[in-house]
Amino acid sequence: MLKKILRTIMANKVQYIGAFFLVFLSSMMFVMMNYVSENLGETYQKFITNNKQSDAEIYTDKKIDNAKLASDFNIVLQESGVADCKITDTQKVRVFKTNEQLNTPHVVSGNLPISGEIVIDPTFAKTNDYKIGDTLNLDNKEFKISGFVMLPNYIYIIPSKEELMNDFHKFGIGVVSEQDFETLSTK
Repeated sequence: MLKKILRTIMANKVQYIGAFFLVFLSSMMFVMMNYVSENLGETYQKFITNNKQSDAEIYTDKKIDNAKLASDFNIVLQESGVADCKITDTQKVRVFKTNEQLNTPHVVSGNLPISGEIVIDPTFAKTNDYKIGDTLNLDNKEFKISGFVMLPNYIYIIPSKEELMNDFHKFGIGVVSEQDFETLSTK
């Protein structure tokens, strides 16, 4: 019986070697994917926890009483803001106010902005050859780039929900101090 099995394997060795390598590769891929998924899950949880990602965002036309809502519902609220600012006719940056309680910016390199400074998304900076120390003119107001940043609530950087792909030559995100944000026009 054993001789017949060996004879069959030897007669069809290419098929059996191929099958062996396919089983080997699929097993290796399965193990690697398990390790990668665990690592990604841990990294994502750390990013959410360290940068205090919000559970929900609410957009209103009028001011609301944050303190009353927070105490009534035992929640953390933080007022934020966003403004779309032009750099050139074809290039714009969505600018956010620096948050301290929720959706805190994760500085990849450099420093959080102080008055007159901005931190921008690293892919936008690399695509457009912006470096720390360069100056950006946003709606006729100059800001010095103090670093590169990621936002936990704005990971997939697209200008609108209708678009699937971002053109980093034309669109990026940035964060400025609260004082500077008030001088920008919200659109």
